[in-house]
Amino acid sequence: MADWKAWIGTKEQLQEMTMSEDGFIVKNILGTESPVLKVTDFDSDEHVLEYINNNDSTHYLIIECDSLRNIKIRQAETGQPIWYRSIFSPKGSPGTQTCFPNWYMKDVEYSLKPFDVTTDSLE
Repeated sequence: MADWKAWIGTKEQLQEMTMSEDGFIVKNILGTESPVLKVTDFDSDEHVLEYINNNDSTHYLIIECDSLRNIKIRQAETGQPIWYRSIFSPKGSPGTQTCFPNWYMKDVEYSLKPFDVTTDSLE
């Protein structure tokens, strides 16, 4: 799980933020959080540093890589049903459909459409 880190302005911290694939969030002295920021939102590392300092940032959070991120966002925004199947699903199962996925189940794969019954990638 990602944790807020105190911003002290080191080169290592700036590099950690600019190297994160999924971005980062900064929080200022009032506790106001920025939107998710990515290095591509800025012209240079100096502009990232300028943004952080101009907003009186005191903490930062690195967004952790999540292979289900796009499915989770789409389901949350639209309510679209999700299909899932586990190692315990019957062979050739298209999966189970739900509008309330439990993203924390182990040994489960998720999809926006029924699974191809000719493949069993969980075996």
